[in-house]
Amino acid sequence: MRGLRPGLTARRLLPLRFPPRPPGPRLMSGQASGALERAMDELLRRAVPPTPAYELREKTPAPAEGQCADFVSFYGGLAETAERAELLGRLARGFGVDHGQVAEQSAGVLQLRQQQREAAVLLQAEDRLRYALVPRYRGLFHHISKLDGGVRFLVQLRADLLEAQALKLVEGPDVRVRGRPRLTGSADGPPSSSSPHFPPPRPAHLAFPA
Repeated sequence: MRGLRPGLTARRLLPLRFPPRPPGPRLMSGQASGALERAMDELLRRAVPPTPAYELREKTPAPAEGQCADFVSFYGGLAETAERAELLGRLARGFGVDHGQVAEQSAGVLQLRQQQREAAVLLQAEDRLRYALVPRYRGLFHHISKLDGGVRFLVQLRADLLEAQALKLVEGPDVRVRGRPRLTGSADGPPSSSSPHFPPPRPAHLAFPA
């Protein structure tokens, strides 16, 4: 596997444990808070890979390792639990499921059922719907898992999310933890086929969906 980037090591990018902090303000106030929020938004736009079109799902090249490493490095530099919770919340809200695509594919499946089309056509439409239900951020987690130390980072990310929920820093339907912890923009449906972006569902080696 290639190194993350010159001068960056997994040890620097992936601290073994972020020390727990007492609950405090959700984010720093004033000008510094606005600068941090803008930095988070810019990071996510750069680091989260776009969801390939269904027809190109197995042909689209993986994003550069530096994109994922930037997310890992930025996250590791956030000292406060509230700041990490804010970043995860923005990731869930802004890079989840494309509801327009879900509605379009759902309508297509319903129409085919009403027309009583052949099974092969209906199965492909259902496959498109499953693909649309995969949140965009899942591609980021998948590629982070392939970095040196990436699985350890995802395990820590899960612990941070649990801590943030215990402190009531993240609430609501966008971020939740169940048996398989996950961020969720709507539904975290499993993809139907393997690809560089969306591997088979429920991988045993990840704490977050990859």
